[in-house]
Amino acid sequence: MSRLMNWITDDSGIPLAASPDERGQVGTVISVVTIGIVAIIGILIYSQVNGSIGRDLTEISAENQTELENSTENVTGGFGDAMNLVPVVLIVLVASLVIAVVQRFGGGGGM
Repeated sequence: MSRLMNWITDDSGIPLAASPDERGQVGTVISVVTIGIVAIIGILIYSQVNGSIGRDLTEISAENQTELENSTENVTGGFGDAMNLVPVVLIVLVASLVIAVVQRFGGGGGM
């Protein structure tokens, strides 16, 4: 395994790529995958925690809800709003990757 790592990394342990731009692109792809995985795991964890509370809030009138149930609704709303931002972050990261690739095609040649 260490021979493989020595083969695909430079002396400081950074993965080899043809240029620093390509290293940046690899970093962007890794960031997109990491954010996606963290979002999915966060949703699963929140679902488990929310399910452990036990009561279905849709069956309870607003006047009869306890403070815990009211806070659960507020937290669920905030979590949902935060999860709405995840696709926007992913789109921005992918767009920056596309812009970097298009800039490389330009190559600095003038008219």
